Amino acid sequence: MKRRHFVAGLSAAVVLPALARGQSRNTLLIGFLFPGPAAFGANRLVNFREGLRYSGWNDEQVEIAARFAENEAAKNGPLAEELLQLKPDVLVAIAAVAVDAARAATKTTPIIAFDLET
Repeated sequence: MKRRHFVAGLSAAVVLPALARGQSRNTLLIGFLFPGPAAFGANRLVNFREGLRYSGWNDEQVEIAARFAENEAAKNGPLAEELLQLKPDVLVAIAAVAVDAARAATKTTPIIAFDLET
């Protein structure tokens, strides 16, 4: 459990400075791309939200748009593009396949890459 809190806190520490720069909306939008099933990714998303709250960001300040590829690698690209159409301030990509899809989909939106497999 301590590892989860560490990862969540680290996530928030990495994401939040990128969000704070040049922000024009009242609510920050984070795209969250997870290559696995929604049932498993939902737990990661809960931990991520906890890390944001621990860093002082509440649900009224941050909106997270999450997409889950359900272990189908080919879905990551279209889901990354779908998230980018929402104009997120930053895109969080979990695992190499999601990171690769995000990098292929944008050159302008910041990507926070997490490889939780190694």
